[in-house]
This record gives sequence, structure tokens and C-alpha cells, in this order.
Amino acid sequence: MRLVHSFTRFLSTYPNYPADLLVDASATDPEQRIPATLAHRFLSDAVERTNDPALGLKAGCAVSLGDGGALDYAMSSAATVREALAVAARFVPLVNDALTLQLDSAEGRAFFRMDSRVVMPPAAEDFLVSAVYKNHMRVLANEAADLECWFLHAKPSDTAEYERMFVPAALRFGSPACGFAFRHDFLDTPLAKADPKLHDVLKKHAEMLLSEIPTASSVTDTVRNRLIRELPQGNANATHVAQQLHMSQRTLERKLASEGTTFKQLLDEMRRRLALEYVSTRNFGLSEIAFLLGFSQQAAFHRAFKRWTSQTPLEYRRARQR
Repeated sequence: MRLVHSFTRFLSTYPNYPADLLVDASATDPEQRIPATLAHRFLSDAVERTNDPALGLKAGCAVSLGDGGALDYAMSSAATVREALAVAARFVPLVNDALTLQLDSAEGRAFFRMDSRVVMPPAAEDFLVSAVYKNHMRVLANEAADLECWFLHAKPSDTAEYERMFVPAALRFGSPACGFAFRHDFLDTPLAKADPKLHDVLKKHAEMLLSEIPTASSVTDTVRNRLIRELPQGNANATHVAQQLHMSQRTLERKLASEGTTFKQLLDEMRRRLALEYVSTRNFGLSEIAFLLGFSQQAAFHRAFKRWTSQTPLEYRRARQR
């Protein structure tokens, strides 16, 4: 609820948003945990009520350092960018246990990837990226670092708000993942608020908080893992996956619905993510990719890819390799 509170503070600036809904949200204990799907529905409903598709982006930029509690302070007191990102990956469940953060490096570039186990609507993705950028990644926002902000969702018709809020970073829409890319050597950039003693205290406190979070298995995660294995075999259908998980298809769909998704959404999301990763490299031919994603015909893969990116696989590959 910490993040919901910061969102409702910004939402209160919209005169057409019902005040009673804001009161209900702000009266909730900030330490209370709610399903990510509920927070996403709240955000999507707010976008519809305010008729502002950039609401998530603007609200994320209004998030202040400290709204994320111990996580924010532990990151900002770290010695370097590398250390701060390691802290983020360790303690992100304190604010959202549907998120998995990972730092990867390749060919002189670092990529801080933010994956959600619950499908995020575009407004939720905008909120996440803009909040993290403003409070933590802006230290890299210079030409030397060559910072890029990556979005899973397609490029919006109007990008002026994005360009203003993320300047001077480059924007990458329709990307294989959500996160930030920058030069690898900037991982060792020192942070202005580094405080070793305070950092140790905050990490110990965060560890204690982390140990108190109840754990729960996710059917969504289980299905995603199963799909990775079943896609190349041509068995990525709800009936087969439900049988493998020892439940009926109806039970599977009901459990997924309680986590805010459907089998069809997960299948499409998994195919999209894998397709963008495979097509971005030269390691696989397009016919091989179609097979790995479980498409019976290459033409069906091309149609799906065009729906995901508004580009053909070949156009997308050429654009990424310029």
C-alpha cells in the first residue's frame, strides 16, 4: 500500500476523480499488503476515470524517495550503482513480491531487468519505470552513461510526455523486457548519498522485514515455467498444461483469474517475450523461432509478431542490429 498511497496523492490533483475513492485508499495502513492485480485494477480504473493515458507515467514521477520505505533508503545509501541494484534485487519483495529484478551484462552494456510475474497494464509499467528512474537511475542520465529506458508496451501515439520526463535517456518501446540499459563501467559510479554505516543498519532492518513477508506459491509462475518446456513440443494449450499440473482446465483458469490473468494472456505474453529475445539475435532462423514458440506455421508466427510490434520479424531484427 506504500506505492498506492504515493499514487493516490498524485491522483488527488485531478478534480474529476471521486474524492471518496481517494479517502478509502489513503485510510489504509501503508504497511498493508494487497494483491498486485488489485493495484493494477485501481490504476487502470483511474486512467479511465481521468481520461489520461499518461497518468501512470506522471504519478511515477511524483513518487518521492522514501515512498518505498526501507528499500529506497538502503538503495540510496549504497556506495555504488552496482551495490544499489543488488540491494534492489534482494529487497524488492518489500514493496512488490510480484517483481523480480536482475542485473545482466554483455558486450560492455549492463541491463537492469524488471520482470513482473503478474502481467502489468501499460500504465503500471510506466509508473514503475518512471518512479525507479526519478529516484534511483537518474544518476546515470548523462550522455557518457548512454542510458536507455526499456518498455514492454508498444510505442504510444504521443511520446512528448515520455521524452520530457526521461530526458536525456533514450526510449525503447516494444522491448524484450522492462528496465534500463547503460554502459557497464558505470556500475561503479559512486552515489552522492553513500553512507556505509547507515547502509549496513538499513540492510539488517530490510532483512528482518523480508523474513516477515508470508510466502505463497504462484500458479502464474508455475504455468510460465511449464509453457517454456511445452512450447517447442507443441503442447502449450490449457488442457495439456492443466493435466500436467493435476487439475481440471476450469480449476486452472479459476486460479489464474484470482491472480489477475488468463492462460491465453500468459501464452501470448510468453511467446512475445521469447520472440523478441530470439529475433534480437542472429542465433536462430525465423523458421526455427516459429518452431520454438509452438507455431504450426511460420506465417502464423509472422502475423503474431506483427501484432506485437507492428513490424515483421526481419524488420525488427534489422532495426536492433544497426
